[in-house]
Formats: sequence, C-alpha cells, structure tokens
Amino acid sequence: LARRHGRRFVFVEAVADEATLRARLRARAAGPSVSDAGESLLERVRAEFEAVTELDPGEHVRVGTTGLPDTAVQAVLAFLASR
Repeated sequence: LARRHGRRFVFVEAVADEATLRARLRARAAGPSVSDAGESLLERVRAEFEAVTELDPGEHVRVGTTGLPDTAVQAVLAFLASR
C-alpha cells in the first residue's frame, strides 16, 4: 500500500513496562472504552507475541510509550528524519 502511494513504510512498535500496561488496562476496564482488552488478556498477548524480524532496520522502530505521548511522537519523528 505504501509503495502504491509512493510512501515509505515504517512499522512503529509501541512498548511499555509491565506496571504501565497493567495500570492502563485497569483504567480502561473502569470506564467506557472502544476496546474490550483487559488485564486478563495481557499474559496471553505476551505469550503469543512474535518479535519483528522480517523488516529492514529502516522499516521498524521500537518506541517507549510509558511516558507522555508527545515523547513517543518525537521519537518516531526523529527516526523518520534519521533515515
């Protein structure tokens, strides 16, 4: 799709620590959400996770999302600018 539109493909892998993930899932469960993912699914998702190995280094960036969203966005923009 990216090639067809003359664009570059980059897969952004968002990562966060265990405490942050659990806190976010608990907060999601406490109120209305468009997602049905809950804390009970975390271990299953971790067990089924497959590391990204098939992409070239310029097509994959891991970004920490524990902090502020703007920090993650800046990390992605820095990655894009460096390639």
